[in-house]
Amino acid sequence: MASIVYAIDKQNKDEEREAIRDEHRAHLKSAGKKLLTSGALLADDGVSVVGGLSIVDIDDEDDVEKFAYDDPYAKANIRKETQVLTWTRDIWLTKCTHNPTFSPYVINILFMKVGQNEKKLTRDVCQTFWTNTPNSSLIAAGTLGNFSNNSAVGILAVLYAENKEDVIKTINTWPLDLFCRLSELDITITRWRRRWWEGEFLLNDFSNDNVSNIRSIY
Repeated sequence: MASIVYAIDKQNKDEEREAIRDEHRAHLKSAGKKLLTSGALLADDGVSVVGGLSIVDIDDEDDVEKFAYDDPYAKANIRKETQVLTWTRDIWLTKCTHNPTFSPYVINILFMKVGQNEKKLTRDVCQTFWTNTPNSSLIAAGTLGNFSNNSAVGILAVLYAENKEDVIKTINTWPLDLFCRLSELDITITRWRRRWWEGEFLLNDFSNDNVSNIRSIY
């Protein structure tokens, strides 16, 4: 089981973020291959940084929280809020058969209220989501949960799309009404500039080369 660190930054923190970016990257690098992937969350302009998402191969809550809050960005009070959750992977591509020319979007759907007995139902419903999503666009997907009681609290998916409107079209194919019977939903769609893959820093977050290895583009 993997875990996510989903952080939203305070506004007007660009200078502080830039000043300690090297320290932030050193912190990420220290996780080695436990850092499955990481990158900045971007505003609608595709440039301004609004936070960050890291997916780590760590299943102990204390260890994940230490990784999250030892981040120089967190210590410098740049972070506004940070979510630390488990992530049960349903889809995690190791190969890619298409050639993206743009970076992906992160879809973060949180349930406002779901009982701890709903986890299996959540996983079953998610399988319907993924079936309705083109294989060429969906590159990672899974169920978010609490460490404490293993209850489902949402889903997190990553897919390639040219713009947010295309992401919304994809979401509209998902049977969200099944979830709405359980809870109100909080849906966030954010462009993601990936810079890390299995502990290695990537100069570019996607490749225009005709490659099949996901390492080159994700």
